[in-house]
Amino acid sequence: MKNVRLKALLIFTTAGLILYGCFLGNRFLFDDGHVILKNVFLRNIQFIPYYFKGYITSVTDKALGIRPLVMLTFNLNYALNGYNPWGYRLFNVFLHILNSWLLFLILLKLFPTVRTRSSLLVCLLFIVHPINVEAVSYISGRSDLLLTLFVLLSFYYFLLFEERCSGINCGYKCIFTKPYIFSVIFCSAAFLTKASAISLPLFLMWYILTSRDGNGLKRKLIKITPFLMVSILYMRYRFWLYRDKALGIGEKKDLWLNVLTQAKVAWYYIRLFIWPNKLSVDHQDLIIQNPYEVTFLILLLGVIIVFFCSCFKGENRIKIWFFWYISFLFPKFVATLNFPAMEHHFYLPGIGIYMGSAFVLDKLLLVMPGAAFYGVLVLCCILGKITFVRNWELKNEESVLESAVRVNPCAIYSLYRLGISYEKNGKYNKALRTLKKILSGRSSEKIVVQTLIQIADIYRVIKNYSKAEYVVLSAFKLAPDYPLGFYQLGLIYLDQGKIKQAESCFLKQLERTKDRQQCLVKIADAFSRRGYYELAIKFWKQLQDSAPHLPDSYIGLAEIYEKQNKIEKAIKEYQRVVVLSPLVYEWHFKLGTLYALKGDKRAESELKMALRLNPKASETYYNLGLFYLSRGRDLNFVRKYLWRAQKLGYKIPEPVLQFLNDG
Repeated sequence: MKNVRLKALLIFTTAGLILYGCFLGNRFLFDDGHVILKNVFLRNIQFIPYYFKGYITSVTDKALGIRPLVMLTFNLNYALNGYNPWGYRLFNVFLHILNSWLLFLILLKLFPTVRTRSSLLVCLLFIVHPINVEAVSYISGRSDLLLTLFVLLSFYYFLLFEERCSGINCGYKCIFTKPYIFSVIFCSAAFLTKASAISLPLFLMWYILTSRDGNGLKRKLIKITPFLMVSILYMRYRFWLYRDKALGIGEKKDLWLNVLTQAKVAWYYIRLFIWPNKLSVDHQDLIIQNPYEVTFLILLLGVIIVFFCSCFKGENRIKIWFFWYISFLFPKFVATLNFPAMEHHFYLPGIGIYMGSAFVLDKLLLVMPGAAFYGVLVLCCILGKITFVRNWELKNEESVLESAVRVNPCAIYSLYRLGISYEKNGKYNKALRTLKKILSGRSSEKIVVQTLIQIADIYRVIKNYSKAEYVVLSAFKLAPDYPLGFYQLGLIYLDQGKIKQAESCFLKQLERTKDRQQCLVKIADAFSRRGYYELAIKFWKQLQDSAPHLPDSYIGLAEIYEKQNKIEKAIKEYQRVVVLSPLVYEWHFKLGTLYALKGDKRAESELKMALRLNPKASETYYNLGLFYLSRGRDLNFVRKYLWRAQKLGYKIPEPVLQFLNDG
């Protein structure tokens, strides 16, 4: 049996590396930006306590979830290879391989009558199935991979505990056996990975209470209690942690509509599993707006559940796949997510579908052994090819969105994001064609207005001001008081040098907007970027008066004073910035550099703080080396910093390079 397990692991590893190995260098995508690239917390182990306080990124002050174990793996990746994506993605691939192997071990324990060949083929199907690509190749999807690992480990050790303690009348002492303790430990680890772990105790409670192992209710409750205690402790910790914090979750939506949406999504996941021809990052069209849309679907689901439970009333291990799927989808039914139908959300619930597939495949192998075996191998090859193509589509954000639009030409969210992406990359004609597709479809008035404003922005960028103004005025016909319309019109006038008209439009925007502070930031920044510093300072100071706790105004003023060579004023503003945003590398670096220009000894502490926030910042080592040189420090000591800067890629000027070489 040991040789079989090792051979299975070798097969899964080979298949995983073949399918995913060529695409390890794909770029970071979407949430990877704020979770990894812009996240100061990854750069120094001193920020690890923040993970246990509900923070996963330094980009926002919102607590986005308790995921310390996920973030620790990102810390490890950063320490090993910085911002090279292949290391992060390789870690994900190995998690996927481990999960497939654990699934194999669980199937051997759970269905001892099912042949090893059936379990092996199903787990190979799990490795190659393209519906799992999003979870594996999307680096921020690691939370689902790691959660699945801990859930499978917990369940595997629970099955091991059941096997060793079956028939033993040991009462409460049975929970002190090693397998049971490991099961509870991995359950706790799952909670520290993602909140969806709440499904594991619920599933185990169903599994224990419905099992026919000869134990009475009291002994069953003893088995359940430690898992329930872990759940209660987690919920208490979560409540305490978020009692006075803003929690960054999805928008508030109608709970019943969300339940109906998730019921539809649950069916759709199974459809993608069986026929994966519409894989995409955008399944927003599944969102239910009218409860009557899925009335028949809900009734059908209820009938199937009742029929299934009645048919297999005494077969607990056959029903397990169904209850696994429902249990681990349960959190999505009660949590209102902004994106309720992401494919990586299927990764853990989908384990149940593979369990059921093992049972079905084993029956097929009994009836037609040759045809079923080779048929599954051919199916794995076909799915592997789709997985290979899907990985290629995930090479960058633009390619991902183009793929989503090919799958669903009416995917409004993807069309809009793709238009913006084309604009950022200077593909203005493509951007216009893409955004105009939204206007030609059945879009809501709100979407049409937003799209028109984005189209106007493209015309403004390519300096077709008359067309841009015409498009904005067309948007005003649908929404006369739309704040972003006045902002866009202001930019059009500003780019043409019509300052008074631009300022008038910006003031109209301020009158109509709900978010006055963000509006002031955008207006002041628009004036500052175009060199109208006096007007920019006017709006930055308005923001300071209305929101002195926001760092944006101090940053804006500091940058203007820096450009005007008013170093003392810039230093004062940056001093306020580092108090309000102490974890941002850029502000400590700028303040330290300005101190160094003035010969202020405080430059050392600020630049060293910048290095703690970003240990691989070559320009900081260079500036610190020059500062030490100006202060008359030992030349060998100075050279250490300059050499370090050069090693990290800083292009050192020739005179300084000569100084280094002389040493």
